[in-house]
Amino acid sequence: MNRTLRLLASLSPQSRWQRFRLVLVGLFLFRGLALLCVFPPFEGWDEYQHVAYIVHLLEQGEPPRPGKAYVSPSLLRNMVVLPHNHGTSSQVSGERLPLRDHGLREYAEFWRATLYPRQLAPGTARELVVPLAKGGGRVRAKLRTEEGKTARLRVVRADPTTSRLLGSARLRPGAAETVRLTSDIDADAETGCFYLLFTPIAGGTVVLEDVQWGGGRLELRHLAASALGDRGLFEPGAVPRAILRPPTMLYLPPLASGQRVDLVLRAGTDGPRESVVALAYGTGELLRDIELVPGGRREIRLELDFTAQAGQDAVLHLAATGEAWIVLEDFCLDYESCSVDPRSWFPPPDVDVFLYESQHTPVYYRLVAPVFSVAGGVADLKSSIALVRLVNLALAALAIWLILGGIGHLLASKVQAGLLGLVVTLHPLLLVNAARVSSDALGVLLGTLVITWILRLDGRRMHRRAVALGALLGLAVLAKTVNLALLPLVACGWFVLWLDRRLSLPAALGSLVLFVFAAGAVTWSYFWSNLTQFGTLTLMSEAVANRAAGRGVVEMLETALQLDWAIRWRQVWFSDALWTGGWSYLLPPALLSGAYILLLGLSVLGFPAGWLAGRRGARPLVPEDRWAVLRFVVLCLGFLAAMAYHTIQFAMVHEHGMPSNPWYAAVALPWFLTLVFLGSRAWPGTRLKFALPALLVLLFLVTELYGVIRLMIPRYSASSLCLEALARLASLQPAWLGTPMLVLSAVLAFVLLAAAVAALGAAAKRAN
Repeated sequence: MNRTLRLLASLSPQSRWQRFRLVLVGLFLFRGLALLCVFPPFEGWDEYQHVAYIVHLLEQGEPPRPGKAYVSPSLLRNMVVLPHNHGTSSQVSGERLPLRDHGLREYAEFWRATLYPRQLAPGTARELVVPLAKGGGRVRAKLRTEEGKTARLRVVRADPTTSRLLGSARLRPGAAETVRLTSDIDADAETGCFYLLFTPIAGGTVVLEDVQWGGGRLELRHLAASALGDRGLFEPGAVPRAILRPPTMLYLPPLASGQRVDLVLRAGTDGPRESVVALAYGTGELLRDIELVPGGRREIRLELDFTAQAGQDAVLHLAATGEAWIVLEDFCLDYESCSVDPRSWFPPPDVDVFLYESQHTPVYYRLVAPVFSVAGGVADLKSSIALVRLVNLALAALAIWLILGGIGHLLASKVQAGLLGLVVTLHPLLLVNAARVSSDALGVLLGTLVITWILRLDGRRMHRRAVALGALLGLAVLAKTVNLALLPLVACGWFVLWLDRRLSLPAALGSLVLFVFAAGAVTWSYFWSNLTQFGTLTLMSEAVANRAAGRGVVEMLETALQLDWAIRWRQVWFSDALWTGGWSYLLPPALLSGAYILLLGLSVLGFPAGWLAGRRGARPLVPEDRWAVLRFVVLCLGFLAAMAYHTIQFAMVHEHGMPSNPWYAAVALPWFLTLVFLGSRAWPGTRLKFALPALLVLLFLVTELYGVIRLMIPRYSASSLCLEALARLASLQPAWLGTPMLVLSAVLAFVLLAAAVAALGAAAKRAN
């Protein structure tokens, strides 16, 4: 870091600013990489819908038609092997969309039922296979509960009808207790082991911390849950392969009577003899006892012939007994194909999920569809989603580079520009919005290009620039139609040039006409198609529905008069605009949100305070562009108008209001922060000038750290244990986004943050 600071000090002011911009862009990228390691697939707002748009393009070869398109069954079938947030679950698991019947689960349920069956919710049971010697054996289990009162333990033979209760324990809230019991029933002569079931019957969640028997310890991470539909030791999306170390049991998919199964088994080499017992769950019937010599390999064919009990499916069990381990290398159903994909264990979802995001334009989705496909597509959602997110992060980083360039052009003092750049770069909501699959990143990048270009207009070569700017705005609108809200800013830019006498009225009108023609040439096909097919300029789903229902301007005005706009605008820019943890809608504590509102309010009050100080003779600081405040106010008002339209259309369809989410205005958020910063700089004196932006930087850091560490990681992993939580999150990501990448990215982000702060301090000293 010292070497970096010495290098910065030896450069010219402009070179130092360019290096500082690179540091801030690197800070944004490494924070984003760390977030990608934590963010599970589909956690971003409507993310599975945006992925569905890409899949539709790849499978159908054309964009989805609004009102006619549905989420691809191939995506639905592959989605269920990953955990989901409540937003996805509530959308696709209602009465008409029962994806839960096909395995869709939210985070806590996913971890409890699939990979880590250690937490037992009341009313559920998890089977752990414990070898008890014939004639009895001693078992010791350690359990803990935070809220519950009672847990019972029982040992069950292979035939569940002969189950016998061994003992019970009463657990005090928050206490960890060890339960000791002795089996006094004969072990099964065929299998040599029993099932040990832990069944909480009252209170809250019970955590099984340890199981020991006869001096040996059962490794909890190797245990499979017994609930029907769980995948045992198979990792979702992987080739069916598992290692069975005695005394574990593997649960294969539900099977029907008369089905044929082909197994490939290989024995370990660290024991004299191993055996594998195949059982049909529901009847307790022993199908075969297979012995394998050390290092041996067997191919086994089974013909299933049993009668399942009423209301109970059959699950094939493989129980490893003996002294060494068994490798299940492959299994096939009916010999048709080997390496059976675990996703085929669930029947294809026979549901229609409306593709809501078909309202978007296809530009972004055509751009990332090849990336999604190359990374594995629906067959490898972990990798394909992660790679598309990485592309979005790169697009957002380019936008940050452009924003910092605009800030440097706006503020002559590079200390002030650096402080504002730090405020913008560290805003946590901008990063979360970029770290998901959606068209927002491309829309923000192109919208930022339009804004920074307008800030640099000086009246020269306006005809050529007007054509280029019109084409650029057209592309920005095709990337994200909310960029239509940039039109007032464009008009303001031309108006300011005329007021400053840098452009004559005929030249202003002529170049503006060229701008309109260029923008129209890029977008006319899209808008004309919308008008002829749906009667609206944009394909917003609610606007199309309102048009089809005959609701027009009168109904819009009536709805607008019923909405509480003061609350909605406060939510857009102040109360809800600090940070939101994805579609789980994790929110920062009220203390942090209140501090954000207070700092923004004090900063904005700097404008009247600076005006009053100017009337008394004091000279408030102003940016290089004396029209900057007007430009940014017009920009924010333009996006407020666009979001008002969205809110009204939504309320007309759903009969209740909905605040347009703050990230809809992501293009305007950096410039809203710039407006806030200019307000803080207008305060008389020097203390508040630096205190308000510095406190905003500190607040952003605290909010992001608190949100990721205290809210995101525990919610997404359903665990309060650090290493276990990180392991669970890493299992949802491709290998390159595992825990090492999380640690490395966090460390590099911290180093770059320290370098940026130190460089700002050194620049401030030089300025003084």
